Amino acid sequence: MTYSRISAVSLFATVVLLIAVSSFPVFAQQTSSANAVVPALVQYTGMLTSSNGKPLTNITGVTFSLYAEQQGGAPLWLETQNVQPDATGHYTVMLGSTSSLGLPASLFASSQARWLGVQPQDQAEQPRIMLMSVPYALKALDAETIGGKSASSFVLAAPASSSGNSSQNSSTQSPKQPAVGGSGKPSYLAAWATKNTLDASPAFVTKNGSIVNNNPSTTNGAAAFYGSASGTSGEVFGVYGASASSTNAATGVVGFATATSGKVSGVQGQSASTTNGAAGVSGIATGTSGQVAGVGGASASTSGIGGEFYAPTISSEGIVLPIGVFGSTGGSYGGAALEGTADRGLALYGSNNAPSIATAQLTNDESTRIDGLVFIAHGSAYGGTCAIDVSGNLLCNGSKSAVVPVDGASRKVALYAVEAPENWFEDFGSARLSKGWAQVQLEPTFAQTVNAEMEYHVFLTPKGDCKGLYVSQETSRFFEVRELAGGLSNVAFDYRIVARRRGYENIRLADKTEQLEIVNTPKLVSAPELASISSGKR
Repeated sequence: MTYSRISAVSLFATVVLLIAVSSFPVFAQQTSSANAVVPALVQYTGMLTSSNGKPLTNITGVTFSLYAEQQGGAPLWLETQNVQPDATGHYTVMLGSTSSLGLPASLFASSQARWLGVQPQDQAEQPRIMLMSVPYALKALDAETIGGKSASSFVLAAPASSSGNSSQNSSTQSPKQPAVGGSGKPSYLAAWATKNTLDASPAFVTKNGSIVNNNPSTTNGAAAFYGSASGTSGEVFGVYGASASSTNAATGVVGFATATSGKVSGVQGQSASTTNGAAGVSGIATGTSGQVAGVGGASASTSGIGGEFYAPTISSEGIVLPIGVFGSTGGSYGGAALEGTADRGLALYGSNNAPSIATAQLTNDESTRIDGLVFIAHGSAYGGTCAIDVSGNLLCNGSKSAVVPVDGASRKVALYAVEAPENWFEDFGSARLSKGWAQVQLEPTFAQTVNAEMEYHVFLTPKGDCKGLYVSQETSRFFEVRELAGGLSNVAFDYRIVARRRGYENIRLADKTEQLEIVNTPKLVSAPELASISSGKR
């Protein structure tokens, strides 16, 4: 996620709602279609556009909510779908398709109106739209009455008893249910220990309605919650969680792992789908305050790589900016806040649609050493290493080159940078003698980048016949050129000036052996090593 933002969304919607209301049994044989299954889904068509009115064609997360009021109030139902607009920005979704049961029928059991709210990713919710009926669907109102009277007006008479002892007849006609035994715990969900025995399961219900499952197993692969989905198209979820809470730290799915060895995961996901958009773990957060997480997890592991991932916010010039995933090692030195591995793919991928914001930013708050590292790229198979330290120095044990197209761009070749044991800046120019003499001013901006008070080098190339040229004087602002043997020609010449970079005058063949030793996966270090590193002795 990058800080990309859809500044505006224009929606044009048509909602078609079909509600099937079951009739009483006496009408079951009046039509062959009475037992037909009506999908509990609502077709919805909308349009996505950017702030400048251009249609959006990228996959966008959109949250759909149903309310009892036009404004305010908590949603009665919500779901989030990834929609794929066409070339004109239009898209169509089936509301309720993220659940195998579709839209809950209870949403439409009353005669109250229902309002649909649509909230695209990174956007405020759009003005709500009232669901409207379609022609002839209003005929379904007849199903609420029988001959103009409500169903509660009819009471079925008890069957007649030939012996006058209905309780005795009832007991002889109904099969005897086996006795159920067992024990349980308050608030814990029941589980069948045997065919006729109930026992308490590890899962329990909290006071706020949350279901918590503690798996006591210590074997590999044990999971508090496990979900498997075999769908091959659309949005298929092994485990799905949604939170409608507007308070801080509201999370649809939370996982905690407290094991101290092995591969420990608070939440782990795996997808075998080969279609676009397949994700092991996917999260979309639409909260506007507090810690809003698309995917949240915490690891209490004290060895190896551990961390926590959530979505806090940072402030930049008074503007609160959301972060999709944040990682913190939680105090152990040398740990990794975020790790990605891939066998035949990208371990880490970033995409950004903002023209003025970097796709990736790395920061090292090291304040005790000027050569602390910010970035390391390492190829273990070939020993290649390239690093950037906190002072902005690029350190590579290979070559640095520019790749340039040639032969009509059919080939691309490398042009290599010239390396030197000291930090030199150079400039080029042209001038002309006047009666055998010339004074050349150092370009003012270039002069600020070098230390021209120290000795610098000027190389001269005459562009005509003369007795030869030499530098007669060097200052921090200019140098003088004269013709050999007292010549008085007006010949033109080119020059190249090489001077030491300001601030790097005394550096020559700096030893970077120690810096490039840290090239493997981050590892924990002992307390004495940490103290040595912090003091700058290493």
